[in-house]
This record gives sequence, C-alpha cells and structure tokens, in this order.
Amino acid sequence: MSDLARFESEVSLSLQYEARRAEAGGIEAFVEASCLAWQHWFVLCSQGENWLGRKFLVRKAGRWDATSILQPWMLMGRLLAVERSAEGRVFRYCSLNLEQAESIFDLALSDPSAALRFPFPCLDDSGDEWIVPVDRWQGSTGLAASLDGNEEHFRRHSLDILASRLMPGALIYDPACSTGTFIATMAMALPDIRCVGSDISQDMIGFARQRAACPNLRLQQGDAREPCCDDGSCDVVFVRFLNAEVVYRRDAYACFARLRRLLKPGGAMLVFGHTPVLLPLARLSHKWGLRVNSSLARRPGRRELFEFYVLEAVS
Repeated sequence: MSDLARFESEVSLSLQYEARRAEAGGIEAFVEASCLAWQHWFVLCSQGENWLGRKFLVRKAGRWDATSILQPWMLMGRLLAVERSAEGRVFRYCSLNLEQAESIFDLALSDPSAALRFPFPCLDDSGDEWIVPVDRWQGSTGLAASLDGNEEHFRRHSLDILASRLMPGALIYDPACSTGTFIATMAMALPDIRCVGSDISQDMIGFARQRAACPNLRLQQGDAREPCCDDGSCDVVFVRFLNAEVVYRRDAYACFARLRRLLKPGGAMLVFGHTPVLLPLARLSHKWGLRVNSSLARRPGRRELFEFYVLEAVS
C-alpha cells in the first residue's frame, strides 16, 4: 500500500470512529491488515482492567495529523483477545460508549498504578522493525513546524514539573534536541538553570543554533550514546527519542542505560515522545535504580491522556 493510500485509509477510519457512539457491552472485532498500523493499538491498564484503544488521526488547523494525545473516543473497549489471521491481527473487545470511555480516562489519572502500553511494534510489510529514514531528520522550517507544534503539551508539562523541582544552577540535558525548540523553551523559562542540548545531526544543530540563543543554553553536535555531560552531573535528562519509528528497540535499551548514568541521586529522567515509548519502563525501571513517579499526563482541564514518565533516581 502506498503512503497516500495509507493516509486516506487512516482519515476514513478517523472520521468513522471520531463520530461513533457505540452501545456498550457488545462483542466486536477489528481486523488490522497493515503492519505499519499495529503500533497504533494501545492498552490502558487501570483499576485492574485492560482497556483496548487505537490511535487515530485528528483534525488540527484544517489538516489531519497524528498526535501523541489520546482521547476517550479512541478507547474501543475491554480487551478480550488479540489473534492472528490471514488478513492480519484481529483485536477483540467488549465495546464501550463514549460516556464510559470518558469515565475510564478520569479514573486512570487518579490511579497511581495506571499505565499505557503499546505492545505491537511498528513493522514494515516484510515484518521487519521500521524506522524513519535518517534523511528525513535534516533541519528545515517545515520539519520544525511539524515537530514543534506536536510537542507543545510536552513542553508545558515539563515546565510544570521542573519549575518547583530545580534549584538555581541545576543542569538539564536534552541528548537529542532536534530543532532546539524544546531545550530552548526550558532555558528561557528557567533562566537560573543550566541547559545543554545535543543532536547527532550537525545539520540539525546548525538549524537549532539559528533559532535559539540563550545565555544559559549550550548546543553542540553529539551522539546520545556518547553524552556530552559527565556521569552523575545531571539533575534532569530528557529522553524524547527512544520511540517507535525513531530508533530500533535493541538500540533503545543500550542508549537508555547509558543516559541513566548521567543522573545525580534524586535526579529525574522525563521520558515521552511523538510516538510510543519503546521501553517497558514500568516493568524495568527498578533494574536501572529508578522509581516511577508517574507515567500518564494530560493538559489542564482536558479529558485526555498521553505518555509522560517521570523516573527518579533512587541510587
């Protein structure tokens, strides 16, 4: 299937499910044929139940776009089974109406053990793990507008967390700073905090330097696997690139373990991204000496959810 055909199919599905007001309690099945779409399926674990949902495109400023923000209408129902068939994966669930889905979202935010899982990897049509080609990450105004616009909620939530957490002189590090907008926003809002951003792409760092100039911000080219901050020196490390479509899962484990060593005792890793986080952090954080303070967030006054892990170094 071509990229255009996939996009048109996603728009059609999004229109169908955005408008849906299903009756509760019916047993339904959804067949997902495209390997690239499997990563759209998520499981919301809350109150001892597993709720099945699917990410859809949303309309923003007159265009259809993917987003990391999940809305209640994307929740399909109580998960019954996931099976393989000749047509693809079959997702079976006991359906919910919109009112029930909204209630489950509200309960999840008050449940400290609640978590989102995206259990199905992003695969190409051959069944191999798929990531975006490297040349698509070259700095440009169009790329910046797309990436920056889709992470505004992450910037706001990060600032809400950091404003009361950090003392003057603290060090925060963004090891894959991309367009530079994210770390520059932190630097401008927290002028007493030292901010460092790096990116593997020299082109992207050059682009970021043209757009961000703050006295407390340093930008430099570098690989996240070889950080430009010393071990045990960071109060906060942003991890917003170990995600589906961005890196291979096997590389995400090694990179996360390396970045963990940068934290001071009591420091925090904030983990999120445009696409699903690859690592099962709720299950493995103890292995890395981290405590999960939270894994879900929403914008104030909104009924929604997005992945946002706050992991605190306990050793």
